[in-house]
Amino acid sequence: MSISQKIEAAKSAIEAKKSELATLAQAAAEGQDVDAETLETLTKSIEQDQAKVESLEKAEAVLVQKSAPAFIRNKSANEYSFEKQALVAVKAKVENMSQLAAAEALYGQDSGTYAVTKAATPEARTDVAGWAQELVRESYGTFLELLRPAALLPQLAAKGGVSLSFDKNNEVIIPFYAGSTTALAGAFIGEGQSIPVKKTAFGSKKVSASKLGVITVASSEILRRSTPAIEPILRDAIIRDTAALLDSVAFSNAAATPLSPAGLLNGVTPITATGVTTAEVIAALKQAITAMTNQNRTTKPVAIMTPAVHLGLSMTMTATGSFVFQNELSSGRLLGMDVLVSNAAPADSIMLVDAAEVYFGLGTPSFAVSDTASLEMADNPTTGPGLNASMFQQDMLAIRMITTTGWSDIRGGSVQIVDGLGGV
Repeated sequence: MSISQKIEAAKSAIEAKKSELATLAQAAAEGQDVDAETLETLTKSIEQDQAKVESLEKAEAVLVQKSAPAFIRNKSANEYSFEKQALVAVKAKVENMSQLAAAEALYGQDSGTYAVTKAATPEARTDVAGWAQELVRESYGTFLELLRPAALLPQLAAKGGVSLSFDKNNEVIIPFYAGSTTALAGAFIGEGQSIPVKKTAFGSKKVSASKLGVITVASSEILRRSTPAIEPILRDAIIRDTAALLDSVAFSNAAATPLSPAGLLNGVTPITATGVTTAEVIAALKQAITAMTNQNRTTKPVAIMTPAVHLGLSMTMTATGSFVFQNELSSGRLLGMDVLVSNAAPADSIMLVDAAEVYFGLGTPSFAVSDTASLEMADNPTTGPGLNASMFQQDMLAIRMITTTGWSDIRGGSVQIVDGLGGV
């Protein structure tokens, strides 16, 4: 059995054990008699399996460095990226050539883009370790790094949340500890006395993957004359628009639908500041922090606000003319919490989130290009008859991007919001 096969087998075992743990935890949460020792043994077994996977992945990485083609280790501008792969698909359609030929023409045979494009052949597959698989993983990480400065949600997750992968799963079940802080606490006992037997509770939450997709259209003349000059434009457009979509839903109070996750503010009752004086703002923040602390939701607290609120707080002064928050905000902190500033944050508010409770995942984007499709040319297409455009008839190309994403705060009380700060 190869190392990659061992890794997959170990991961499958982990998922099976996590599912079993989630079932037992749910039973315990419902008041059923569940052996605490069984829960503890299963948890330790999962931790040991995860450590085993980490060791195997490190070994695999070392072997890849020794045996993989040189271009995989070369972090040049010619490496694989999703916008390059999109342009390969565009050039292949525009010039009626294979995608492999298009990848070679654009980036050369020694490029990562060529290697991943060649993944349909036995020599290079995206699911085989030591070849194109590493480039896809690397580019996926690069996509997240590019997205992080533009989107608020990945920034929040990076403050201490958990990253999820939906590439092989439509949903992930997250088990969590739901007992009190003293449920499994030890007790002082005397010599010869019996050690108390205690039980606790676990819960679980399902984080589902939602599908994101968009189609854009361009004339074949534009694409012929601008490839590869269009590459940075395409990259920036994908990053900017993906960021805007994620944040508009994630930092709303929208309820979950069959198509999209709930906003992090869904079900959260705002705490309204009674005024905008220093004392009133601090009192409202203290109320929000206390609400989180009472439920042990301040492992990694983060304060999120718009640039306008951030500026207003920076200019807040005491009666003697001293700036209250300016020095701390200039160092990226507020009342000891990390601060994130974004136009995507709720207006006139300060949102407090325990980042350790946030789970976020993004799938691998995929691109397809068609010169024969018929589209309803609208940004809110209907399911019935509409105004259609034929790509073939108008000599246009439709470029489609699809990916998956999902997020959730795991336990209640981990998100609070203080509003009424428009006059700060």
